[in-house]
Amino acid sequence: MRRAPFGRGVRGEGNIKIDRHKAAIHRPDLSKPVRLALEAGLFTEHTTFFDYGCGHGEDIKRISDRGFTSTGWDPYYRPTGDRTSAEIVNLGYIINVIESQIERREALIKAWELTQKVLIVSAQVLIGDVGKGQIAYSDGVVSSRNTFQKYYEQEELKLYYVLSNYPQYEKFAKLTKQEESWGLLENMKDISCWQGWQEKLKEHCVELQGHRLVWLKDADSEAIKLLKVKLRTCTILERGCKESKDVK
Repeated sequence: MRRAPFGRGVRGEGNIKIDRHKAAIHRPDLSKPVRLALEAGLFTEHTTFFDYGCGHGEDIKRISDRGFTSTGWDPYYRPTGDRTSAEIVNLGYIINVIESQIERREALIKAWELTQKVLIVSAQVLIGDVGKGQIAYSDGVVSSRNTFQKYYEQEELKLYYVLSNYPQYEKFAKLTKQEESWGLLENMKDISCWQGWQEKLKEHCVELQGHRLVWLKDADSEAIKLLKVKLRTCTILERGCKESKDVK
Protein backbone atom coordinates (compact mmCIF):
# COMPACT_ATOMS: atom_id res chain seq x y z
CA MET A 1 0.00 0.00 0.00
CA ARG A 2 1.47 3.37 -1.00
CA ARG A 3 1.23 6.34 1.35
CA ALA A 4 -0.48 9.47 0.08
CA PRO A 5 1.29 12.82 0.03
CA PHE A 6 0.24 15.31 2.71
CA GLY A 7 -2.76 17.55 1.97
CA ARG A 8 -6.50 17.26 2.56
CA GLY A 9 -7.30 16.82 -1.11
CA VAL A 10 -11.08 17.17 -0.79
CA ARG A 11 -10.89 20.62 -2.43
CA GLY A 12 -8.16 19.64 -4.85
CA GLU A 13 -5.24 20.65 -2.64
CA GLY A 14 -2.09 18.58 -2.89
CA ASN A 15 -2.04 15.52 -5.14
CA ILE A 16 -5.11 13.81 -3.72
CA LYS A 17 -8.67 14.89 -4.45
CA ILE A 18 -11.45 13.11 -2.59
CA ASP A 19 -14.71 12.78 -4.53
CA ARG A 20 -17.07 11.99 -1.68
CA HIS A 21 -20.17 11.95 -3.88
CA LYS A 22 -18.83 8.97 -5.85
CA ALA A 23 -19.23 6.83 -2.74
CA ALA A 24 -23.02 7.02 -3.18
CA ILE A 25 -24.20 3.90 -5.00
CA HIS A 26 -27.44 2.78 -6.63
CA ARG A 27 -29.16 -0.14 -4.89
CA PRO A 28 -31.93 -2.41 -6.19
CA ASP A 29 -33.67 -2.30 -2.79
CA LEU A 30 -33.51 -0.60 0.60
CA SER A 31 -30.07 -0.25 2.15
CA LYS A 32 -29.42 -2.97 4.70
CA PRO A 33 -29.56 -0.73 7.83
CA VAL A 34 -32.95 0.72 6.86
CA ARG A 35 -34.29 -2.68 5.88
CA LEU A 36 -33.23 -4.11 9.25
CA ALA A 37 -34.94 -1.19 11.01
CA LEU A 38 -38.17 -2.07 9.19
CA GLU A 39 -37.85 -5.76 10.03
CA ALA A 40 -37.17 -4.92 13.68
CA GLY A 41 -40.48 -3.04 13.87
CA LEU A 42 -38.95 0.39 14.47
CA PHE A 43 -41.30 1.90 11.89
CA THR A 44 -44.87 2.23 13.12
CA GLU A 45 -47.96 3.68 11.44
CA HIS A 46 -47.08 7.40 11.67
CA THR A 47 -43.27 7.18 11.84
CA THR A 48 -41.34 10.00 10.14
CA PHE A 49 -38.00 9.27 8.45
CA PHE A 50 -35.05 11.47 7.51
CA ASP A 51 -32.02 10.28 5.54
CA TYR A 52 -28.93 12.33 6.46
CA GLY A 53 -26.52 12.09 3.50
CA CYS A 54 -29.13 10.38 1.33
CA GLY A 55 -27.04 10.06 -1.85
CA HIS A 56 -29.36 9.34 -4.78
CA GLY A 57 -32.37 9.31 -2.44
CA GLU A 58 -33.43 5.72 -3.05
CA ASP A 59 -34.13 4.94 0.61
CA ILE A 60 -36.27 8.09 0.81
CA LYS A 61 -38.43 6.95 -2.11
CA ARG A 62 -38.78 3.36 -0.95
CA ILE A 63 -39.72 4.36 2.59
CA SER A 64 -42.21 6.89 1.16
CA ASP A 65 -43.66 4.14 -1.07
CA ARG A 66 -44.42 2.20 2.11
CA GLY A 67 -46.59 5.04 3.36
CA PHE A 68 -44.22 6.87 5.70
CA THR A 69 -43.32 10.57 5.70
CA SER A 70 -39.82 10.47 4.26
CA THR A 71 -37.31 13.23 3.47
CA GLY A 72 -33.56 13.65 3.22
CA TRP A 73 -30.55 15.82 2.54
CA ASP A 74 -27.24 15.33 0.78
CA PRO A 75 -24.42 17.88 0.34
CA TYR A 76 -23.98 16.90 -3.33
CA TYR A 77 -27.22 15.36 -4.64
CA ARG A 78 -29.75 17.31 -2.50
CA PRO A 79 -27.93 20.36 -1.15
CA THR A 80 -31.09 22.50 -1.06
CA GLY A 81 -33.10 20.00 0.95
CA ASP A 82 -34.16 21.02 4.44
CA ARG A 83 -32.52 19.19 7.32
CA THR A 84 -35.61 18.45 9.38
CA SER A 85 -36.05 16.43 12.55
CA ALA A 86 -37.71 13.03 12.36
CA GLU A 87 -38.49 10.08 14.60
CA ILE A 88 -36.00 7.92 12.71
CA VAL A 89 -32.84 9.42 11.21
CA ASN A 90 -30.52 7.37 9.04
CA LEU A 91 -26.78 8.09 8.85
CA GLY A 92 -26.02 5.24 6.49
CA TYR A 93 -22.41 4.57 5.47
CA ILE A 94 -21.52 8.25 5.88
CA ILE A 95 -18.89 8.43 8.61
CA ASN A 96 -16.67 5.97 6.76
CA VAL A 97 -16.47 8.09 3.56
CA ILE A 98 -15.52 11.41 5.21
CA GLU A 99 -11.76 11.81 5.35
CA SER A 100 -11.85 14.70 7.82
CA GLN A 101 -12.18 13.40 11.37
CA ILE A 102 -13.65 16.74 12.48
CA GLU A 103 -16.34 16.72 9.77
CA ARG A 104 -17.02 13.06 10.50
CA ARG A 105 -17.82 13.87 14.12
CA GLU A 106 -19.89 16.91 13.10
CA ALA A 107 -22.04 14.75 10.80
CA LEU A 108 -22.74 12.32 13.64
CA ILE A 109 -23.66 15.11 16.06
CA LYS A 110 -25.88 16.94 13.54
CA ALA A 111 -27.74 13.73 12.67
CA TRP A 112 -28.27 13.09 16.39
CA GLU A 113 -29.66 16.59 16.88
CA LEU A 114 -32.35 15.84 14.27
CA THR A 115 -33.28 12.52 15.89
CA GLN A 116 -36.50 12.28 17.89
CA LYS A 117 -36.45 8.54 18.67
CA VAL A 118 -33.97 6.39 16.73
CA LEU A 119 -30.67 7.20 15.03
CA ILE A 120 -29.45 4.51 12.63
CA VAL A 121 -25.68 4.66 12.15
CA SER A 122 -23.81 2.25 9.88
CA ALA A 123 -20.27 2.09 8.54
CA GLN A 124 -17.89 -0.27 6.81
CA VAL A 125 -16.35 -2.74 9.25
CA LEU A 126 -12.88 -4.10 8.57
CA ILE A 127 -13.14 -7.76 7.52
CA GLY A 128 -9.87 -9.10 6.17
CA ASP A 129 -7.71 -7.36 3.58
CA VAL A 130 -8.98 -4.02 2.27
CA GLY A 131 -7.46 -4.70 -1.13
CA LYS A 132 -4.39 -3.80 -3.14
CA GLY A 133 -3.82 -0.59 -5.05
CA GLN A 134 -5.35 1.63 -2.40
CA ILE A 135 -3.51 4.63 -1.02
CA ALA A 136 -3.19 5.26 2.72
CA TYR A 137 -4.72 8.63 3.53
CA SER A 138 -5.54 10.21 6.89
CA ASP A 139 -6.88 7.28 8.99
CA GLY A 140 -8.21 5.34 5.98
CA VAL A 141 -7.54 4.70 2.31
CA VAL A 142 -8.31 6.30 -1.05
CA SER A 143 -9.78 4.04 -3.72
CA SER A 144 -9.03 4.07 -7.45
CA ARG A 145 -12.22 6.16 -7.86
CA ASN A 146 -10.87 8.83 -5.50
CA THR A 147 -13.33 7.94 -2.77
CA PHE A 148 -12.22 7.73 0.84
CA GLN A 149 -12.92 4.72 3.06
CA LYS A 150 -12.33 4.39 6.76
CA TYR A 151 -12.55 0.71 7.70
CA TYR A 152 -13.47 0.37 11.35
CA GLU A 153 -12.61 -2.34 13.81
CA GLN A 154 -15.81 -3.43 15.57
CA GLU A 155 -14.70 -2.15 18.98
CA GLU A 156 -13.53 1.14 17.49
CA LEU A 157 -16.84 1.67 15.70
CA LYS A 158 -18.90 0.89 18.77
CA LEU A 159 -16.98 3.32 20.99
CA TYR A 160 -17.00 5.99 18.27
CA TYR A 161 -20.74 6.40 18.75
CA VAL A 162 -20.27 7.22 22.43
CA LEU A 163 -18.53 10.52 23.23
CA SER A 164 -15.67 10.16 25.72
CA ASN A 165 -17.35 12.64 28.08
CA TYR A 166 -20.59 10.63 28.11
CA PRO A 167 -21.33 9.62 31.75
CA GLN A 168 -21.55 5.90 30.90
CA TYR A 169 -18.62 5.80 28.45
CA GLU A 170 -16.57 3.52 30.71
CA LYS A 171 -19.46 1.04 30.95
CA PHE A 172 -19.66 0.81 27.15
CA ALA A 173 -15.89 0.37 26.95
CA LYS A 174 -15.92 -2.43 29.54
CA LEU A 175 -18.80 -4.19 27.77
CA THR A 176 -16.97 -4.09 24.44
CA LYS A 177 -13.82 -5.51 26.06
CA GLN A 178 -15.89 -8.27 27.67
CA GLU A 179 -17.56 -9.12 24.35
CA GLU A 180 -14.16 -9.28 22.69
CA SER A 181 -12.53 -11.44 25.37
CA TRP A 182 -15.50 -13.83 25.38
CA GLY A 183 -15.10 -14.41 21.65
CA LEU A 184 -18.31 -12.73 20.51
CA LEU A 185 -16.56 -10.42 18.04
CA GLU A 186 -14.29 -12.97 16.34
CA ASN A 187 -16.34 -13.28 13.14
CA MET A 188 -18.04 -10.03 12.15
CA LYS A 189 -20.03 -11.66 9.34
CA ASP A 190 -21.83 -13.84 11.89
CA ILE A 191 -23.12 -10.82 13.83
CA SER A 192 -23.84 -8.44 10.96
CA CYS A 193 -27.57 -8.61 11.74
CA TRP A 194 -29.69 -8.76 14.88
CA GLN A 195 -30.61 -12.42 14.43
CA GLY A 196 -26.96 -13.38 14.01
CA TRP A 197 -26.04 -11.50 17.18
CA GLN A 198 -28.79 -13.29 19.15
CA GLU A 199 -27.59 -16.66 17.85
CA LYS A 200 -24.01 -15.80 18.83
CA LEU A 201 -25.12 -14.94 22.37
CA LYS A 202 -27.03 -18.22 22.63
CA GLU A 203 -24.08 -20.16 21.23
CA HIS A 204 -21.89 -18.74 24.01
CA CYS A 205 -24.58 -19.35 26.66
CA VAL A 206 -24.75 -15.67 27.63
CA GLU A 207 -27.16 -12.77 27.61
CA LEU A 208 -26.89 -9.02 28.02
CA GLN A 209 -27.96 -7.45 31.29
CA GLY A 210 -27.46 -3.73 31.18
CA HIS A 211 -23.81 -3.12 30.27
CA ARG A 212 -22.46 -6.61 30.99
CA LEU A 213 -22.61 -10.21 29.84
CA VAL A 214 -23.98 -12.88 32.19
CA TRP A 215 -24.37 -16.61 31.85
CA LEU A 216 -27.78 -17.91 30.83
CA LYS A 217 -29.54 -19.47 33.81
CA ASP A 218 -31.05 -22.32 31.77
CA ALA A 219 -27.90 -23.07 29.75
CA ASP A 220 -26.28 -26.52 29.80
CA SER A 221 -23.85 -26.65 32.76
CA GLU A 222 -21.27 -28.69 30.84
CA ALA A 223 -21.32 -26.23 27.95
CA ILE A 224 -20.75 -23.34 30.36
CA LYS A 225 -17.90 -25.24 32.02
CA LEU A 226 -16.15 -25.73 28.66
CA LEU A 227 -16.68 -22.08 27.73
CA LYS A 228 -15.21 -20.96 31.06
CA VAL A 229 -12.12 -23.09 30.47
CA LYS A 230 -11.73 -21.57 27.00
CA LEU A 231 -12.19 -18.08 28.44
CA ARG A 232 -9.53 -18.65 31.13
CA THR A 233 -7.12 -20.04 28.52
CA CYS A 234 -7.61 -17.00 26.27
CA THR A 235 -7.09 -14.68 29.24
CA ILE A 236 -3.82 -16.40 30.17
CA LEU A 237 -2.57 -16.26 26.57
CA GLU A 238 -3.54 -12.62 26.27
CA ARG A 239 -1.73 -11.77 29.51
CA GLY A 240 1.34 -13.66 28.29
CA CYS A 241 1.39 -11.75 25.01
CA LYS A 242 1.08 -8.45 26.86
CA GLU A 243 3.94 -9.30 29.23
CA SER A 244 6.08 -10.36 26.25
CA LYS A 245 5.48 -7.01 24.55
CA ASP A 246 6.31 -5.15 27.77
CA VAL A 247 9.64 -6.98 28.01
CA LYS A 248 10.53 -6.02 24.43
